[in-house]
Amino acid sequence: MHEMPKPLPGSRMVERVRSGHGFQPWPPQELRRVQSSWRGPLHARVEGVQLHLRYVGLHQHNGRGAYPLHRHPYTELALALEGRGQFHDDEGGCEDVAPGDLVVFPPQAVHGTRWRMGRRAWPLLVIDFDLSLEVPALPLESGETCDPAIAPFYEWFLVRRQRRLRLKPSEWSVARAHAAEMARRLAAPAYGMGVELLSELLHLVAHVSRCLRARGWADGRHVLQAAATPSAALLNARTQLESHVVFSPGAIRSLARASGFSEAHFIRAFRAAFGVTPKQYAQRLLMRRACGLLNGTDLPIRQIAAQLKYEDAAIFSRAFRRFVGVSPSDFRAST
Repeated sequence: MHEMPKPLPGSRMVERVRSGHGFQPWPPQELRRVQSSWRGPLHARVEGVQLHLRYVGLHQHNGRGAYPLHRHPYTELALALEGRGQFHDDEGGCEDVAPGDLVVFPPQAVHGTRWRMGRRAWPLLVIDFDLSLEVPALPLESGETCDPAIAPFYEWFLVRRQRRLRLKPSEWSVARAHAAEMARRLAAPAYGMGVELLSELLHLVAHVSRCLRARGWADGRHVLQAAATPSAALLNARTQLESHVVFSPGAIRSLARASGFSEAHFIRAFRAAFGVTPKQYAQRLLMRRACGLLNGTDLPIRQIAAQLKYEDAAIFSRAFRRFVGVSPSDFRAST
């Protein structure tokens, strides 16, 4: 049986960061393990909001240990379901995290964890996602704030870069219910669970947005970041690649211009950030979609080729064999 190719969007990317004179070691399985997980990506786009859910996992921490400083090219949200531990960064900052605390790290933010448990574990629900707002497409009316209720969350954590929100008991009971439902879905994987996890995340973000507005801490009006960094531009370019079904000629040039790079600089920077060139990334996405259509539909191969904008089925079949190692028909037969 042949496996569907897994490009970078379907893999959890963890880059360990040097600390002091070297890299901190990874903890052994008996101290930290992934109890259950789901890997995407799953994309949702509505009214100026783009959300790409990449990973949901329940991480168990036991005994006394530490997870090294690291970073991800996407936003990471963590909720402690029980126990108490610490998040720390590369500048000496440290936050105690217990039930009722919601912690969010923007893309490329360096962080690590430390814990010292007795007989009880420290379970963390970890969610990795990309969240972006297209301000001109947001449903704004005179005197009203943005809706759907994403903007206050975005403002607080990604624009103002606040790292933690301590929820009140009544607020935490709602958040915990969403977290518990996600953990339950992870423990019993079923068809369509990605959509259910995405739904619970949207409910959680909306709830947090309401909490922030009720406190007067964020109202969703300040959604423009002060300055677009090169890394943010690259993240947006990657999201744009993933949002399009096919890779069109001239896409690299357009993405480079929108990111503020020359085409050559953009290709070098993208490869440095994600390990492959934009074209290679797009090709992996295209072949992943081809595998999904072969595995999940009964469309004839010629129609799949046409859907993916290949000139004919023979060109598509050669490209598929070159990437996956077998023909489309053999791949479909084996799955």
